[in-house]
Amino acid sequence: MDSKNELNTTNWFSKFSLSFLAIVGVINTTLFIVMPLLPYKLSTFILPAGFLALGLAILFSIGFSIYWHKRKQVNTIIYVSWLSVLLRYWIAFLLLDFGFQKIFEVNFNYSYHIDDSLVSSLTGPELTWKYYGFSYGLSVIVAFFQIIGSVFLLFRRTLLLGVLILLPVMLNIVLINIFYNIGPITLFTSILITLGLFTLFLQHKVEVIRFLSNTKVLYHHLGVILYA
Repeated sequence: MDSKNELNTTNWFSKFSLSFLAIVGVINTTLFIVMPLLPYKLSTFILPAGFLALGLAILFSIGFSIYWHKRKQVNTIIYVSWLSVLLRYWIAFLLLDFGFQKIFEVNFNYSYHIDDSLVSSLTGPELTWKYYGFSYGLSVIVAFFQIIGSVFLLFRRTLLLGVLILLPVMLNIVLINIFYNIGPITLFTSILITLGLFTLFLQHKVEVIRFLSNTKVLYHHLGVILYA
């Protein structure tokens, strides 16, 4: 892609952004899978170990991006391709998981505690849980977009369509996580996913601009025909 080729001459921050989102995202996803499987007696070490792993991933992404930027003879296209694949796949995995959790009512399942409490006593996360859990149909619709968009991310031909489907969903989730105080880990993950989707979108900016330009020309020709 033309936008990928631009990374050969672009600044360090662009390379760091892709490295950070791909590498830290993979580690974050790995922790998401592994930590619930650890025995209870290790629970006191789980959070520190998780933060340590994320910290090391951030440091590695910084070091890798510096190496990438300084070594002018490296094959940038290969680096971009592999990092983009990592980015696509960890986002797809997480959103597929979240989507199926909604379908099988793991997300927003019934809570006697919330139903037996006054609304004024509920926290932001509990209010969110109750609101989205009220309608199973709404949960399924959100899950549908998450699952379909994630599947599209797995294939190059449908990648941009998947990004366009998922970006509005994730922007809404980020805003909920911020204004309803859902939690720092959940907020971090949602921001990471959203930034990753935005990065994938920017990789296709040439195609998007070309499409919009062709659409503008098409509408111009249609206008000429209709009003001729």
